[in-house]
Amino acid sequence: MQLNIKELNKIFTLRTLTLKDLTDVMHLHDCACQELGENKYYVDIKLTKESLAQKYSCGIFTEENKIISMRLVHVGVIGDKYLNLLPILEKSPIGAYFPGSYVFKKYRGLKLASKMTNNVIFNLKNNDIEHIYATVHPENISNQSLLKSQGFIEVYQGVFHNSKPRILFYKKI
Repeated sequence: MQLNIKELNKIFTLRTLTLKDLTDVMHLHDCACQELGENKYYVDIKLTKESLAQKYSCGIFTEENKIISMRLVHVGVIGDKYLNLLPILEKSPIGAYFPGSYVFKKYRGLKLASKMTNNVIFNLKNNDIEHIYATVHPENISNQSLLKSQGFIEVYQGVFHNSKPRILFYKKI
């Protein structure tokens, strides 16, 4: 999908992520960790390749095919070996988990995260996935606001996801 960002007088592409994008995605992930004062940590690429829902995860790219933002999505049974980051939940139906999103600072304020999240929710709904969970760092107010504006509700605050503090959000679509 083409996005015409009038504020920048540029056209960007919103598309699903592929395994070829993983290196750039992990770089964005490290940028997000650094901004939140967390150490960069190695993400198991093998696990990511197995669990990344390429059909749903998306990013926004420049005309030069450089990624500027991403919304990661994992799909599976909540509580299984890929989505066991949510220890407070019982096994539940197939659901989606948003472990993170990121937009480079220079592109913030253009509603890119909102466009990506809308795209993901649309695709999940069209594939009969009704449950979405997301974890957000407590200091990431913009992502919390985005999720709340999309109809997510806060269901838990605690320490999980690599022993880091997170807020758990939920939405049924």
